Amino acid sequence: MSHRNLLTVAAALALAAAFAIVLAQSVLRRADASESYPAYSSLNNDENGTKAYFEALARLGFAPSRNYKTLGKLAGRHAAIFYAGSPLASFRYTSEKDLEQFEAMASRGARLLLVFDPEAVISVEKPKSPAPPAEPSPENSLKKRWGVEVSYAERAVPGPSREFLSRFKMLPVNWRFSSWSGAWTPSHARNGAPLFLERAFGQGAVVLISDSKLFTNRELLVRPDIEVLASAPGAFHDIVFDESHLGLADTGTVVGLATAHGLAWVLLGFVALAALYVWRASVSFLPVTAVPVEASVAGRDAHLALSHLLMQSIPAKSVLRVAAEEWNRCAPLLLCSSARTLASEDLDRLDDLNPTDAAAQYRSLAARLNPRLNRRSFPETPAPGRAL
Repeated sequence: MSHRNLLTVAAALALAAAFAIVLAQSVLRRADASESYPAYSSLNNDENGTKAYFEALARLGFAPSRNYKTLGKLAGRHAAIFYAGSPLASFRYTSEKDLEQFEAMASRGARLLLVFDPEAVISVEKPKSPAPPAEPSPENSLKKRWGVEVSYAERAVPGPSREFLSRFKMLPVNWRFSSWSGAWTPSHARNGAPLFLERAFGQGAVVLISDSKLFTNRELLVRPDIEVLASAPGAFHDIVFDESHLGLADTGTVVGLATAHGLAWVLLGFVALAALYVWRASVSFLPVTAVPVEASVAGRDAHLALSHLLMQSIPAKSVLRVAAEEWNRCAPLLLCSSARTLASEDLDRLDDLNPTDAAAQYRSLAARLNPRLNRRSFPETPAPGRAL
């Protein structure tokens, strides 16, 4: 194998080994801790995932499923749609277009569960001067369109974390519902504030849940709130966990699939393989030898090829004996009664003949064995050489 082919094979094997190692590590890591999945995903079995709740619903007789398409694809679905993970503090500024989409899904028969993350950190340092803001503050769509207001209460954290946050004038808080319009029905009060706010829209309803931590794997293991977990789906048997808003969207392409599962590095492997192919096709390690157009190789005929083959296979002194043995083999097949074979004594005597006049001796031998063949094939050929 040439030096160039050896380098190509070595590079290909190195890339294949690297691909296999990274792929195995990715699969093992995903199966072990699923750290590549986002928080509140039903595929995440870490403490902030909701995989335990997903599997618990399946064991209780519900029919949970996952949605990787855009949320609009669920329009008209008569099911409880579990939409978890959005921070409650920032959801106040959700665009009215998104709120209209939620209302449309609910009005067509779905029970939309908007489960919010209540934890946040706010700044407690007051501005030194009342300078006007550079940009106008975003509009509180949650209050304007749905009539729901939120407030925060201080959250208990370990001592070292609190000291660290206090250095930066930051305060850990939990957001909760503080006021709501009459269209909303509060329920499941915890610490002086409702966990659920439910409002009917058409054939379905929108349910706002202020604490998504209750649905995580850790809470189900340490202190499960059975009342909240059981009442969230309502009377629906089908429960759809939306994964698209968490970044696990099915785009229908290889790039989208690789991005969704954290395999974007695979694209780098394809780029490396393409570069290797171009390099192999364009680079030569040996200088190209110029072959003149006039250069040609003369061919040889079949007779000369057969002669050379016989010369390499049969010694010169054994030519007559080989010919006689071949005659003995073919004589019974001839259609003439005068053809006879040679005895073993005659074959032994052929080894002593002179190979220089083998052709003349062959003709003489043929005439003795088959006179009629001799008259037809060699009418004027004498029979020199030693007689048998």
